[in-house]
Amino acid sequence: MRGQQEYDPNWRSSVLDASKDFLKTVKMDQGKAALSENEMLALYGLVKYPEMNDRELASELGFKTSTLTAIKNRLKKGDYYRQLRIPIMERLGSEILAINLIRLAPTTSNEQDEKIIFPLINNTEEIFYGVRESELLLTLGYFSNYTDIQKAMNTLEYQFSINGIKIEESKLILFPLTLSKVIKNFDFSKILVDSFSEDMGITKPEVRLPPLHDIGEELPPSEPIQLTATERTVLKGLIDYPDQPDNKVGDSIGTTRQAIARLKKKFITQDMVRTIRIPNIKKLGFEIMSFTYVSFAPNAPMEKRADSIMMIAETLPLFFWVTASDEAVLIGLHKNFEDFQQIKNQSISHYTKNKYLRSDPSIHLLSVVNIQTMKDHEYLPLVDGVLKDL
Repeated sequence: MRGQQEYDPNWRSSVLDASKDFLKTVKMDQGKAALSENEMLALYGLVKYPEMNDRELASELGFKTSTLTAIKNRLKKGDYYRQLRIPIMERLGSEILAINLIRLAPTTSNEQDEKIIFPLINNTEEIFYGVRESELLLTLGYFSNYTDIQKAMNTLEYQFSINGIKIEESKLILFPLTLSKVIKNFDFSKILVDSFSEDMGITKPEVRLPPLHDIGEELPPSEPIQLTATERTVLKGLIDYPDQPDNKVGDSIGTTRQAIARLKKKFITQDMVRTIRIPNIKKLGFEIMSFTYVSFAPNAPMEKRADSIMMIAETLPLFFWVTASDEAVLIGLHKNFEDFQQIKNQSISHYTKNKYLRSDPSIHLLSVVNIQTMKDHEYLPLVDGVLKDL
């Protein structure tokens, strides 16, 4: 790739950075999580390296395997994290990531939430994630084409209208997957590093990013991978039982442990499915979730913005980040408003100085403690619907 910043093409497999050393050399902030230093380090490792087994992760973090396993069990029992397997939907035939932010009228009632809004979001199979906080409604979904998006949005608006739910403002942002880059996909590892440290003067771990392409140059379209009936069953089983060992997954779907292990390895190699671990952000004391929409000037394609992309990766506490040539969505977490304000001013100042912005960023803040989760990483209906069309 041409540009001002070189990106490691082996970013996913070669990230063996200084994170563990950094965490060992700082004084940990006990905060609201009430976790010990070892527990914080283990939680960070579990989130950073979700594909490692206990022996590999213990070696990486400098623990005995038995110590790591005991801490992991405590954290899981205490509901400090959950494990998921997420499908890579462009590999299965989805073409568009749709992000919808709606501001509802403040008169929307709890009864309308329970009887109309929540069921409507849950019954839209393409939507895998949805949250509601105060008047804001945020959904993320993968769609096969623009027609399916229009049908889903028409249904949503119609049901809202006939049930007296007023939409004051709506922003639907579409990212064609061959022209966009999902840089962070619910990756909380940097957020944990920053949150668990008090001494911000210590050199942070090196930031590695996925390779970026020239956005003006479309990625080669990849044909959806054709799966046999057994492969479809196993793929759905791995998604449905993300924290179960292979033999338990096999028992649940009527397949042998050997078949599960073989196909799981194949799916990971083909980048069809990934394991992630998501921390419980309410238990860890975060107060604010920020949603930022950025519109870029025509003369600021991704390659030209390489310096800004690196700056954002090093500075902003983001867990979700998708960008294209002309727009981007960034979702992050903050300890408090002062923390958010400082980071916001720094990033906007950088964009403004370089004349990258078409207009001022649109920023919405959600109170973490008040967030209601409508749909929490439900991928199985999405995968089912896509596989039926293959």
